[in-house]
Amino acid sequence: MKRQAKWLLLAGAVGIGGLAHAQLGAIAGGATASGPSNAPVAFTADKISYEKSGNLVIATGHVRAIQNGQTLYADKVVLDRNTDVATATGHVILRQPSGDTVFADKAVLSRGMKNAVMQGVSARLALNARMIANGARRYNGAIDELSKIVYSACNLCKSNPQAPPLWQIRARSATRDLQHKMIEYRDAEMEFDGFPIFYTPYLTQPDPSVKRQTGLLIPGAGASSRLGFFISVPYYIVLGPSSDITLTPIIAAKAGPA
Repeated sequence: MKRQAKWLLLAGAVGIGGLAHAQLGAIAGGATASGPSNAPVAFTADKISYEKSGNLVIATGHVRAIQNGQTLYADKVVLDRNTDVATATGHVILRQPSGDTVFADKAVLSRGMKNAVMQGVSARLALNARMIANGARRYNGAIDELSKIVYSACNLCKSNPQAPPLWQIRARSATRDLQHKMIEYRDAEMEFDGFPIFYTPYLTQPDPSVKRQTGLLIPGAGASSRLGFFISVPYYIVLGPSSDITLTPIIAAKAGPA
């Protein structure tokens, strides 16, 4: 009865002029594994309608849903009341409590948005890191599987933001573990200024939100008379609570004299 009352409130909001306001129980939810999917949802849209034949709730125009500290924006959200699956399209944005902001062309959400399938994904992460992918799939608010991914923590050139960053990782697929704070790449290439410099079938790095974790650090570059142009790729290894080591392989254009 409690859920039915919420839907009656939604139906009543359809007739209200201007911005419609309602409380929903299933259209959006917490993206964290600990957030309850049935927490109250603050929901607004320019227009809300109900399609009885398909048992669909359709929200259009400046759609916004807030729950568990996360906010979903979209041009349109269609909720299938039979399956509790919501489909968001048009300028989809997910702002998360961690500070991450995810943009997508389309998102299909279920289980209170702990599960999601997204297309045309880009994201702004901690430490100004950026990530784009053809598609992404989220499981239980804890694991993100991404396809054809590009990741970089370098700032874009202000005079030419379309130019490639100083360095970036391009991979066939990647897994971002939001609980253990790791990113794993498969079939990965490290690119410098848009040019691939090495390939590895498997690569891991700390998630940009973590302060101390074994993994790849930000690469560097330089030039010298002995090495010519060179690129350094530091790898940080945590040995214990108070000890660590950084290994820095160098890829050089030439070798110096013996």
